[in-house]
Amino acid sequence: MPKEAQHVLAGMVFQLGRPRFSKFKKSFQFAKEGSWDEYSTEILDSRWAKQTPNRAGRYSARLASLA
Repeated sequence: MPKEAQHVLAGMVFQLGRPRFSKFKKSFQFAKEGSWDEYSTEILDSRWAKQTPNRAGRYSARLASLA
C-alpha cells in the first residue's frame, strides 16, 4: 500500500476510532484492490464525511491522487 494511503488510513483510524473505522467495509475492499478512485469516492459517501467535510475532502483528494 502506498505511503500516502497509509497516512490517510491512519488519520481516519485516529479520528474515528477502530470500531467505527471497521464499518467502512467497501473501503477496505477498494484498498485491497488498489482502487483509489473508488475509495476516495466511497469515503465521501458517509456520515463521517458529512460531519467533517473539510478533512474528508482532503483525504479523498489525497487518495484520488494515487490513481
